[in-house]
Amino acid sequence: MRSTAAVLSLLAATLAAAAPPPKGGPTPDPYEAIHQASYLLASLLDTKQYSRLGEAMTDDIVYDSRPLGAYGGLSNGLAETTKNIAAAFGDALNEHQVGNALIKFNNREATSANVSTYLTWTRWDPENLHDITKTFRIFERCDDLFVVDPKDGRWKLKYSLVVNQGPQVEAPYFPRDGKKHDGDKHDGHEHDGDNHDGDKNDGDNDDGDYHDGEQQDGGCDGEQQNGDKTDGDKHDGGKDDGGCDE
Repeated sequence: MRSTAAVLSLLAATLAAAAPPPKGGPTPDPYEAIHQASYLLASLLDTKQYSRLGEAMTDDIVYDSRPLGAYGGLSNGLAETTKNIAAAFGDALNEHQVGNALIKFNNREATSANVSTYLTWTRWDPENLHDITKTFRIFERCDDLFVVDPKDGRWKLKYSLVVNQGPQVEAPYFPRDGKKHDGDKHDGHEHDGDNHDGDKNDGDNDDGDYHDGEQQDGGCDGEQQNGDKTDGDKHDGGKDDGGCDE
């Protein structure tokens, strides 16, 4: 009798842990359910859907990113965590790239698990791209506790300790010329293959001067170029040093 009750209890807990999402669909196994919970949290943060954080965090969440120094802090409870996250993100753009996750379940029912997640957090402030306090990248390891919330059967983050895997916060690289570089288009000139500054370099083409099969060694060997035709320009004994020191 006791054995039967234990089995039924285990089955009920397992079904609760694997409860389908509210809108229906296939039921993921506990490992994938935790992965999906992590991805959901990242998506809600990056899209700033703060009112939905309760779908990915428990009401008693403890979020501890104090190891990040000035870039982190301690938050207790869903309300405080939501408030602090919103203040930290502000008007900046954010992206959390969720990588590997090591999962270790804490009970046979698979309703609680310690999860070490490796992710990259990047914050961009479009008006302050060269201020490392406002535009930065951190390679994080999050030592988390995920649990199945009895309220709705969802896997949610209950505790998180965030540390920086690198020696310090990194600054994303952006040009300092004040000009926008978009894809392969730079300063109004399209760089496609060998195209540079509007002059198409095809094979031996360079700055609009067509070298007709002649090998240009820059004149570094002390040789003179006599009568070599370079697109109508005749070099009579003129040394093309190409920046070489005599």
